[in-house]
Amino acid sequence: MQRMDKVNVYAPVNGRFQKREDDPEEFLQKPLRPGVQIIFASWNRFQQSQSLTELLSSHYKYPAQLWDKMHHESNGYAGNATHNLSSGQLNTSWFHFLIKQLDERPLPSGSPDHKWYRWYEMSFYVYSTNNTTGDALLFCFDTPSGFQSELIELLNTTRSDPPKEPLAFLQSSVVGVVVKMYDESVWRARDHIRRIEMERSVKAETPDFDFEQLHEVARHVIHICEVLEVSVDSVQELLNGHRTINPALCDCPGVSDGDKPNCPHNEMRFWLRMLRNFFRRAESLKLRLQNEINLGFNKVVQRDSKATIQIASETMSISRAAKSDSASMKTIAVVTLAFLPATFVSTVFSMSFFELSVDEQGATQWNMSDQFWIYWAIAAPLTFMTLAIWSIPQRNELINIFFGPKDKQGKQMV
Repeated sequence: MQRMDKVNVYAPVNGRFQKREDDPEEFLQKPLRPGVQIIFASWNRFQQSQSLTELLSSHYKYPAQLWDKMHHESNGYAGNATHNLSSGQLNTSWFHFLIKQLDERPLPSGSPDHKWYRWYEMSFYVYSTNNTTGDALLFCFDTPSGFQSELIELLNTTRSDPPKEPLAFLQSSVVGVVVKMYDESVWRARDHIRRIEMERSVKAETPDFDFEQLHEVARHVIHICEVLEVSVDSVQELLNGHRTINPALCDCPGVSDGDKPNCPHNEMRFWLRMLRNFFRRAESLKLRLQNEINLGFNKVVQRDSKATIQIASETMSISRAAKSDSASMKTIAVVTLAFLPATFVSTVFSMSFFELSVDEQGATQWNMSDQFWIYWAIAAPLTFMTLAIWSIPQRNELINIFFGPKDKQGKQMV
């Protein structure tokens, strides 16, 4: 039988968590050892193995419905359960966090590797017994490498004795590291928005807004707000699983009215407050980015309006020049009209139809040829034909001039 890849298991040795590698199937078949143990594994590795899913559900009360991809691909969930067995009481808890982490610098939109963010889909399951040794097992699925080292370092530096409340202890420890990841996610988004604001300030005179990038960052910020709000609900659900009749108290041993013990439940309340603050910061980032988008749009509209005004001004200058040219043409036409009659008279009387002659008495006479009709016979039809050819394309304008404008039905407008 082929063995599966080993998983990382951490267990306390001389007060510190030490790492070892173990076969997941063999590990699940062994009895739960005293103290707290933490196992890091791939969710797909377990989900695709029927033997592992059955062992985890039967031996450690893992909810079978959580193997459905619908739950694993959700934006978050949380739940608690108590199992009363003949051997004693068991407490279990399952929760899922989704975190979006942006890269420090976005890739160009035309790059083949345009994706410049990562999703962390982390699932956790705590199995705890109510005995004096604080036996508990924490399953961490699909956590990044940095999460594993940070969680173990946190446990080694802050916890030395076996916890009295192992379930809340492990929940609070995990949530504490997750809160830091959310903090980094929000600040990374803030850095992108601040860079956009700074670039806009530098290029204030000639703004060149990349609206595609602005909307891309806005999309990521919307996702960050979404998963932060869900994480607040998830941590609140974990806290609700520990509350007694009095909501101000937890179920830690020895807690009475007026007490506020230093316990994992109060730590989680603090982390819950931090998550709410991060969510409000993310909401403000979304508003800041929306403000940049609105400003960019208004800047572009303002720039286009200035260009339109400039074009209109140039058009007016061209119109003035055309008007001036028209006035010049009118002047030329008037001058031509002034000289035309004299030119006509001069031309007519310079023709061979007219001549000066001296009679027998020596007197000068002005004689006209009896063939002068030829001039009128040619000039008159030619003039009328020229005017007719010119009037064909001008007929609508001439009709308006002589008879007034008509509507589309041919009726004269009144």
